[in-house]
Amino acid sequence: MHVYRSSETDIFAHLAFEEYLLNNLLPEQRILYIWKSHDAIVIGKNQNPWKECLVSDAQKHSIAIARRLSGGGTVFHDEGNLNFTFISSQDHYDFDVQIQIIQTALLHLGIKSEIQENNIVTANGKKCSGNAFCHRKQRSLHHGTLLINSNLVKINHYLQPSISSIKTHAIASNPYPIVNLTELDSSLTFDGIAEQIITEFCKLESSPEIYNIGKEWIERECLDKLLAKYRSEDWTFNETPRFEINLERNFSWGLFSINLQINKGRIEIIKICSDNLDMYLKKEIEKALIQSRFNSNSMYSALSNMEMPSDYQSQFKDICTLMKSTLL
Repeated sequence: MHVYRSSETDIFAHLAFEEYLLNNLLPEQRILYIWKSHDAIVIGKNQNPWKECLVSDAQKHSIAIARRLSGGGTVFHDEGNLNFTFISSQDHYDFDVQIQIIQTALLHLGIKSEIQENNIVTANGKKCSGNAFCHRKQRSLHHGTLLINSNLVKINHYLQPSISSIKTHAIASNPYPIVNLTELDSSLTFDGIAEQIITEFCKLESSPEIYNIGKEWIERECLDKLLAKYRSEDWTFNETPRFEINLERNFSWGLFSINLQINKGRIEIIKICSDNLDMYLKKEIEKALIQSRFNSNSMYSALSNMEMPSDYQSQFKDICTLMKSTLL
């Protein structure tokens, strides 16, 4: 039995370390990892970031967007949010036991909680914890959040769609009213809850090994490849399941509609419809955007490199404004 408690606050380092622990787990091991991170939006493995959060707004304010290795819904992390990770062989894996550790720890601290559908933990009728899972090669990972004193204003602001017109088969999050545990008991602290969870976990077996780790410990474990993976656009954005968006606006010169189909982070198909747009302009926009990365910088760079005759400048400017106002 091993307990790791981390002082690191980089979300990508945590996700890399989780996968490292899962990949290198010994059959008899049980692991508990307690951690927190700076402001970050963490989406499930099969989710669409543009449908789950304000992508450009988050990037503008240096809020990390990360894709984890487990399924489930999108969550917002900050240093008022405690994260716990259970890792074990499937022989030792038991969600009921693991979630009972969390519930018992909270009960010892005066908070009665309940398990709801989708493995949500509620207190006083509101969500205080979400849980997600990954199973591979006879090993299992279960991790979750505990809202202790998180910034609920930021959560409600950032966890809304960048684009409302997305069509996708990606897994969508299920909104649920949330509560900070400090709203129920102002004396609760991250350290106090963390210690109680560790205490309950250590009751499973005798002689646990407990490690307090930091950035230098994680770096020593040679996680370069995993860190690079979690920090990459390829993993965070280009692993998004195929999706399409439709942008439409009625301008003074007529109705304009553009449908973009995106696969592996690139615009694969473009369909432009308009009742009063020259075929030349349609074809030039399609030619400029096809195979462009689906992000504002790449798309605007592609459009700005177009040499547009003066006759089309007004319409072209309107179209660029539409795309900018929708995608940013």
